[in-house]
Amino acid sequence: MIMEVIEKPKEPSIWEYLIPDDLAESLMARAESLGKKGRLHEAIRAFEKAAELFGEIEAFLDVRDWEVEDLAERERIAEMREAALLKRKYCLTRVNQEAEMSRVEDSEVPHLNDRHTPSDPIDLSFKPI
Repeated sequence: MIMEVIEKPKEPSIWEYLIPDDLAESLMARAESLGKKGRLHEAIRAFEKAAELFGEIEAFLDVRDWEVEDLAERERIAEMREAALLKRKYCLTRVNQEAEMSRVEDSEVPHLNDRHTPSDPIDLSFKPI
């Protein structure tokens, strides 16, 4: 006799919700590359978006923390929340640095003022660098 066992779908693990961390890390790396290439306004927008995502991750982990009973997992969540906070602060610092570099560059070469503005949409598609 063959019995079919129907299992209740598992609740997603808290770790499965951290996919935005991968996107934020990718954006941060892309922003670094754009900054090195002198594409400062695009780098600023990418750092801003990465900082926003890291902030969302930090807030999510703060809310989810109370739902986890396992002490080791709670400690891991606290570490990840702290990492997201530090990465967000790093991105915001880089926004300020890139903005300052952009102001200096734009003031030194007047014709560059009309190339990109920080409000221009950024192409976040990942192309080979």
